[in-house]
Amino acid sequence: MTDASPAADQALQALNRHFLRALLALGETGNAQRDQACRIAAAAWSELRHAHPREAERLNGVLHALTQSTHPSTTVQGDTHVTGTAQG
Repeated sequence: MTDASPAADQALQALNRHFLRALLALGETGNAQRDQACRIAAAAWSELRHAHPREAERLNGVLHALTQSTHPSTTVQGDTHVTGTAQG
């Protein structure tokens, strides 16, 4: 973690939660958009992985959710993402 203030860390966490939700929503709109969401998530992970590993790990979870073959409904809740099972 960097020497950022607690307020800055809280702001980063909040922004990242919104960003994760937006990536998931983008990924649910179709294959081309899912690919774009994956590229964005991977780039953001690369930016955060050293200075903010916890936030990078959240992006990693979303990236894995986006790349599932049967992309079930996924939501971000607190520190993790929750993936629902596909109903058939």
